Amino acid sequence: MRLSSFAERLADPPQRPYSHRPKTEYSSVSPFLQSRHHTLLLGCLAGIAAAPVHGQSAPPAAPPPKPAAIMLQHPASLLTQHNNNARTGANLTEIALNTDNVNVDHFGKLFARDVDGQVYAQPLYVPNVKMPGHGVRNVLFVATEHNSVYAYDADDPAAKAPFWTVNFGPSVPASEIYITQWTDMNEEIGITSTPVIDPASGTIYVEAKTKENGKYFQRLHALSISTGAEKTGSPALITATVPGKGYDAVDGKITFAPFLQLQRPGLLLLKGVVYIGFGAHADRDPFHGWIMAYDAATLKQVTALCLTPDGGQGSIWQAGQGLAADEAGSIYAVTGNGTADAQTGGRDYGTSILKLQPTKDGLTVTDWFTPSDFEVLNASDTDLGSSGPLLVPGTDLLISGGKSGVAYTTRRSNLGHFAKDDSQMIQRFQMGVGHIHGSPIYYDDPKNGPTVYTWSEDDHLKAFALKDNKLTTSPISQSPDPVPPGMPGGFLTISATAKTPASGIVWASRPLNDNANWRTVDGLLEAFDASDLTHKIWDSQMNAARDGGHKFAKFCPPTVANGKVYLATFSKQIVAFGLLPGATPKVATLAVAKGPAPDTMTGTVTLATAAPKGGAVVTLASSDAAIAQAPAAVLAPAGATTVTFPVTLSAPTSKPRLATITASSDGAAVTATIKNPARKA
Repeated sequence: MRLSSFAERLADPPQRPYSHRPKTEYSSVSPFLQSRHHTLLLGCLAGIAAAPVHGQSAPPAAPPPKPAAIMLQHPASLLTQHNNNARTGANLTEIALNTDNVNVDHFGKLFARDVDGQVYAQPLYVPNVKMPGHGVRNVLFVATEHNSVYAYDADDPAAKAPFWTVNFGPSVPASEIYITQWTDMNEEIGITSTPVIDPASGTIYVEAKTKENGKYFQRLHALSISTGAEKTGSPALITATVPGKGYDAVDGKITFAPFLQLQRPGLLLLKGVVYIGFGAHADRDPFHGWIMAYDAATLKQVTALCLTPDGGQGSIWQAGQGLAADEAGSIYAVTGNGTADAQTGGRDYGTSILKLQPTKDGLTVTDWFTPSDFEVLNASDTDLGSSGPLLVPGTDLLISGGKSGVAYTTRRSNLGHFAKDDSQMIQRFQMGVGHIHGSPIYYDDPKNGPTVYTWSEDDHLKAFALKDNKLTTSPISQSPDPVPPGMPGGFLTISATAKTPASGIVWASRPLNDNANWRTVDGLLEAFDASDLTHKIWDSQMNAARDGGHKFAKFCPPTVANGKVYLATFSKQIVAFGLLPGATPKVATLAVAKGPAPDTMTGTVTLATAAPKGGAVVTLASSDAAIAQAPAAVLAPAGATTVTFPVTLSAPTSKPRLATITASSDGAAVTATIKNPARKA
């Protein structure tokens, strides 16, 4: 049975605490959400004390508590591939979209933004960026295989022109690299990986491949997110030579080949260093797996590590999934077909899961796992490297998959090296029918608990419960329909309001009807109830005339931020989906009065009509946060005609100051001017 509606369940959160939720991201205006257990206990005791004696009628039951509003203190920033360095694929601060309002009547295509090439890189999102000449805006960043980067207004359908765009030079024609039928990329190669953004310095880091005067180059660029200008030291030419006896060694050295190496995994920014993983184009020899590191401030190379220096191959490609990192600063990667001899004392790590540690001497492999059948996997091209690592929050677990459809659950603290019976790992089982590309994603679901989702080739979207450090070997739910036969399966993102019931949505981008290997095909965007995948709530073909028509972007998950879903395509467009005009009520009035505590005020928004079943999000903004601060947004529960929010005044000042609070919804906006009075500290 499906969960009851999102807005109705706001007042009845799950009993298990959500230990990974950022405490500053959102809060409730009702103390009931924070003291549910005490309220229930007192209610039971009161019921016992007031029990009627024989002959007396029972007193009327107390009305149920009203659904509480939910506030978003700070809008989400989606700065890296699959949203975080653990690569969970989850945005848990999404309050606008839920399983009640995402449907064909209220949700659909809002606008599209034109770009100059195919998009393999996941779009990134940064709120409240100061854009010269445009004020403060929410900005969407897009990178293309034509070697261009765009900064677009993420909200305004009429803002068709980008704030800025830059191009890094001629891309490499795919026909020059793919000389067999294995044309994995069928037009051009430029920017393939998902960039990474440092919000503190306002920098976006982008890796690009170019052909200049008949020669091939790869470079790391550092751009201002406000202007697109190259920063000091940018770009950095990517080169490396290391000692080795591999199959392409010259005079005992292995040299990075910019023409043959493909930079597909999303970039990783960790403790002031940008890490870049490299693989190959359709296994065209000679190549190696490489990880290179660059100082984020200067773009000087910190280290270069070849993962098969005495052998060959061992790509890091991960179907675009980024290198992962934990809070302790360890880095994780999965390699593809290649020489694997660490179990016999060598230093080649093909077909393996790796743990690496930055040290003063460079990047060191500190632990590894190689499956017992690695030789079979290598021979049949069913390597581990098609899927990247998922680090399960709050645990010691790493989960990954591969082309065989097998899932591997290992301990990050002890990957286990090699054993003939694979007894060193926690679990190995057949998760999918075909290749697992990218990686599984993770959500601590309010109904099912910790859950891992995956969509392999030729298979259904599946959810597996995580219990006692193991996944259920049979799915707890799956989508009604499988993907079309062939590559590459579905690419997934989760949006939710933490663990609020009925807020979790699994978003999936996949081919519509065809095999997307070696060619461009029509695409489909789908949305599923994260608690029950049998319940598909929306897809882009339900109203194809309005929402359909895009070409599928291989290996690229959707980006969900601030009530919108941004979809990369091979149609030379980014498509934005969201709640349609009229899906939520407009704001009517805004009043601000003295608050319950010193240095606070309370804002009250009146809606033109009652909030619908899925609730209504009101976006808030202060004209000067140095004078008065308001939450980024507040969600009015179903049936509400008003919603309140706190305003925090700045520190005491000798002179009164004025600020304006703006509340907006469904294209309407209202304002209120507040006075921060002069007062003593």
